[in-house]
Amino acid sequence: MLRALRSSGRSKTTKLALWVLLGFLAVGLTGFGLSGAVSGLAGQNVAMVGDQQVSTDEFVRAVQQQRRAFQQQTGEPLSMDQAQQIGLDQAVLRNLISRAALYGVADDAGVSASDEMVRDRLVEDPRFQGLDGRFDQTAYEYFLRQSGLSAGEFENRLRRDLARSLVEVSVAAGARMPPVLAETLLAHQNERRGFAVIKIGAGDLEGFDPTPTENDLRAYYDENPDAYTLPERRRVTYAAVTPDMLAENLEVSDEDLRARYDQDIALYSRPERRIVDQLAFADMQAAAEARTRIEAGETSLAALAEDRGISEADLSLGPIERSALGAEARDMVFGATEPGIYGPVATDLGPSLFRVNAIIAAQETSFEDARDGLREDVALELAQDAVLDLIGPVQDTLAAGATIEELADETALALGEATLTPEPGSGIEADPAFREAAMATEPGDLPEMIELENGGLAALRVDEVIAPELQPFDEVRVRVEADWLLAQRRQALIDRAEALQARLEEGRTLQAVAEEAGLPVTGYQATTRANAPREEVGNQVLAQVFELEQGRAAVVPTEPEVTLVILTEVVPFDATDPASADQLAQIQAELDQALSRDLFNGFVAEVTNNARPTVNQSLIDSTLALYP
Repeated sequence: MLRALRSSGRSKTTKLALWVLLGFLAVGLTGFGLSGAVSGLAGQNVAMVGDQQVSTDEFVRAVQQQRRAFQQQTGEPLSMDQAQQIGLDQAVLRNLISRAALYGVADDAGVSASDEMVRDRLVEDPRFQGLDGRFDQTAYEYFLRQSGLSAGEFENRLRRDLARSLVEVSVAAGARMPPVLAETLLAHQNERRGFAVIKIGAGDLEGFDPTPTENDLRAYYDENPDAYTLPERRRVTYAAVTPDMLAENLEVSDEDLRARYDQDIALYSRPERRIVDQLAFADMQAAAEARTRIEAGETSLAALAEDRGISEADLSLGPIERSALGAEARDMVFGATEPGIYGPVATDLGPSLFRVNAIIAAQETSFEDARDGLREDVALELAQDAVLDLIGPVQDTLAAGATIEELADETALALGEATLTPEPGSGIEADPAFREAAMATEPGDLPEMIELENGGLAALRVDEVIAPELQPFDEVRVRVEADWLLAQRRQALIDRAEALQARLEEGRTLQAVAEEAGLPVTGYQATTRANAPREEVGNQVLAQVFELEQGRAAVVPTEPEVTLVILTEVVPFDATDPASADQLAQIQAELDQALSRDLFNGFVAEVTNNARPTVNQSLIDSTLALYP
């Protein structure tokens, strides 16, 4: 199970789908907390929310539905044990409790859905519609059988959901943000600004060659102690084993290697392949005429496809083997000695032209050539199994109170020492799980087993926590001098840029100032914040562009040069212009929706907490334990 959970945790697709799934479950629950009561409720209800019930059947059905949704999104099954470990059951429970609270509000307010509303919802449900788009009684009855519900039960649930929906709509109905906010956001978003920059680099500093005195260096060292202070370090003693460590000493027989080679023969024996495109035609004459036009240079296979609304990518069959084609096409395509257009020839799709783009020769790797790689793969797999076999003995040894040294003596784990700093380092010091455990452990704590990212196991003891320490000046003098020179150069660049800025503020033109300084000017046309040339100019400069007043300049200490930026043009955006009506309506709708969500979320949290929900956790645990 440990290995299965680790593998699941490493899948990015699984993680993404999991958080999306849990995100949907959490919608509307912000600020909602259970009372924490675990009661021995009678009957088959997993929770009571005021006078509303959350039945066991309803809860299990919702959990199973979310498990199926997880598998559909990720392609990986989710066991009930895993579902509980990631909190899916609790997320489902919170969702059902919030729904029950809204049912209670609807009942107390006398809100109910009419028979006509229930009928309309049934008729409109696509699950119950036939091929003609009309209500299909057979489909409806099949759904009820699959759900284990009677028509009365399902329609009663539908009536309650409709009543809850009426409450939801009434809570946030008419919520609207002030139009001036949308107008202001739109104007901010679409305002355009033009600007120019002058970049000043180290090569533009004539005669810059400062020589520091000893006092200069001492002063810089004293003014910047953080730059020369060693961070907190942790000296640890550890015992560790990885699959790679065990694999080095494992013996793998030639018989086992040969068996693996034969098992994976497709990896070592690849027949000739060809990268091929195919375009089918209505008849053989049309195909022949098309080839004649291609050979005359009048058109191309891609152009013929485009004329028929087919993309060039859709023509590709990719790298194929002989068996992928019919007999006639196979002999023609694989009989070709060089890339080119071939055909026409009859195929299942009709008379076709083929374009052979590349010929990939057959690839044969003998057992002897594959032996070393096979040995590494097989040994590593055996080593991974061996590490898993060590989990129990390592846990038992640590539980018996063994020291790190005793653990190394009694198991296959190797003893080692390390000094951890905030820098990741290399080897085991770079392993996230090892680092996390080291930072969470204090001297004197008992060691615990750690599962490493590379599939290994470890345990550690923190021997000493070394407080941050200022390094002596003599030990870092070379660094201090290099830093001092860099700081002097930086300040010289800023001084020169500020001198040019002062000339601009005296009324000199940008072009005149640049020519006197012998520096080039780069101008940029008016642009919005979204379309600004961020990669070319940088965020620091653009931040100044959209803060400056027109005609003003600013010095921005970018790297490695310093940039003087001048705002040359401001083009305001008129949010009242009829041409911007669609954009304004979209922003207004987004703001209104956000307000509605916030109002509804707050309402749900309030009514749920007021209902004081209680949960029968023992019933939940015993029920979920019945499912694999």
